[in-house]
Amino acid sequence: TPPAWDEAIAAATRALGTPELDRMANREWGAGWTDFDPLTLLAIAMFDNGARDLSRVLLDAVLRVRAHERDLPYGRVLAQRARVAYLGGDQEVAEDIYRQVDALGRRLGSVELRARAANGAVGLAQVRGNHPELLANAQRGLQLAEAAAIPRLRWNARYSMMMSTALFHRYDEALKHGWEMFSLVTGDPRGEALALHSLGQLLYEMGDHDAARAAF
Repeated sequence: TPPAWDEAIAAATRALGTPELDRMANREWGAGWTDFDPLTLLAIAMFDNGARDLSRVLLDAVLRVRAHERDLPYGRVLAQRARVAYLGGDQEVAEDIYRQVDALGRRLGSVELRARAANGAVGLAQVRGNHPELLANAQRGLQLAEAAAIPRLRWNARYSMMMSTALFHRYDEALKHGWEMFSLVTGDPRGEALALHSLGQLLYEMGDHDAARAAF
C-alpha cells in the first residue's frame, strides 16, 4: 500500500483509540481488528454520528485501494457502503452492492457477509412495500445472523423480525423478538435507548399505550 495509506490508517487508529476500536470491532464483527480496519470503523463511527458524506467518501477510498483483495474485510466495507446508499435513498445502488456482498459471501463461504446482504434485502423490500418478501428476508437474515453470532448483526436481525411479524399482526412473535433485541444491548445506553424506542412503537401499535409511554 502507498505510504499515504499507512498514514491514513495510523491517523484513524489515533482518532478512535485502541479501546474504542476493540469495542467497535467486537460489536460490528465479533472479532478483533487488523490492517486497514481502523478506516472502516472510523467510517462507521462517522456515519453513526451524522457525518454521512464523509463516511461515504472514506468507504469509497477504501474500496478503491483494496479492490484487488476481495476478502472478508473488503466485504465488510462493501456492506457498509451499501448501507450508506440505502439510508441515503439510493436504492438501486444499494441493491446492486448488496448483491455483490451476497455473491462474495457465497464465494468465501462467509455466513457473516450473507447475513449482511440478507439484512439489506429486508430494508429494500420494506421500501417497496413487499411485505411477504420482507418477512422471508428477515427470517433468512435471522438464521444467518444467529449462525454468525455477531452482536450487531443479531440485533439488526431481531429488529427486522420484530418489524416484519408486526406487519402481519403476529404481535406475540414481534414482542418476543423485540425483547431479544433489547437483551443484546443491555449495558449499552445508546443501544438500550434505540431498542426501547422500537419496543415502545410496537406496544403502541398493539394498543398498550401505558406500556408504550413507559418504554419511550
